Amino acid sequence: MRKLLLLVIIGGSFTIRSNAQVANYAFSTDNTNYTEITGGTLLGNSNSDDHRFVNPAVPLGDIGSDADTGVGLPIGFNFVFNGEVFNVFGINNNGWLGFGKTSLSPSVNLNTDYSHKEPINGASTAPAIQQNRVVAFGRDLKAKTGASLRYQTIGSSPNRILVVQWKNYRKTNYYPYDFLSDSLNFQIKLYETINIVEFVYGRVITPDTINAKPQVGLRGSSNTDFFNRTSSTSWSASAAGTLNTDVMKLNNQVFPASGLVYRFTPMSVNIENKASTINPDVNVFPNPTNDGIVNIIINGLNKAQIAIYTIQGQMVYSENIIITSSSKQLDLSYLSKGVYMLRISDDNNNILNKIFIQ
Repeated sequence: MRKLLLLVIIGGSFTIRSNAQVANYAFSTDNTNYTEITGGTLLGNSNSDDHRFVNPAVPLGDIGSDADTGVGLPIGFNFVFNGEVFNVFGINNNGWLGFGKTSLSPSVNLNTDYSHKEPINGASTAPAIQQNRVVAFGRDLKAKTGASLRYQTIGSSPNRILVVQWKNYRKTNYYPYDFLSDSLNFQIKLYETINIVEFVYGRVITPDTINAKPQVGLRGSSNTDFFNRTSSTSWSASAAGTLNTDVMKLNNQVFPASGLVYRFTPMSVNIENKASTINPDVNVFPNPTNDGIVNIIINGLNKAQIAIYTIQGQMVYSENIIITSSSKQLDLSYLSKGVYMLRISDDNNNILNKIFIQ
């Protein structure tokens, strides 16, 4: 029997919004060691600027009005985003990628106005399904000497990961500044089966004081369907945007720390995000886990509902408990391997966290 031992510290790191489809994703931050990929397919060159990459047969990409569409680059697996199944994608040099399907003609369409530098709020003539996109660093970017753009699908089924990596890029479009001292390093990751989107930031060097304003987040089938992030003070403490034009600040004082992860987890279930009136302490350990007995340590609540959901939003466990001691033990050995959402709530608190069962 698999046994899952969970001790959870959950401090309200997940944010649920419900004003649009992509807003039904849970957002969280994490920290990791930034690991570059060195294999896969290399795209563009040190002069890439506003290029779009939509065809494996054209690795240098293209610019111009006819550069938005193509057969697409292979994800390597079926990826579900915003309720649609995609198997190809296109990359915009300006820090984002768009989804497509081989069953469509053209398979991908990256069309957006504002010269592709505002991919979340920009209007688009692409079909709605091809306006789905993820934006890790949406602004005018340019390669430089030593820069590279590549993608690689790593791992084995059913746990493969598509990694798209920008290395040693720089800002541009602030005449007369050239930003040659910039070094922007980041990745977009797509996870098979669990359909999680991650933005992972590596070393970011931007020595100037000019406030760059990259867009960061998700866009669905139109520019009114969005889930973006915004902050003028800290990338590690961003807030959900309220306008599709909201941005992150970037200068020599405000930038993402190496290893910062922005994670977007799909949740079809509509979980109410109540404001917390106290600061309950809930601990889960270890996570990920190979076992099955769940010990949840709860401090700061007298009674609560414990519920566990699949990543598709199906409730697989629910119990109302009176907390007479700090721990509660559950047997989840019947659950399959995968990612689950744990919810602990009472009248004033709603605490969410992911559980990984391996």
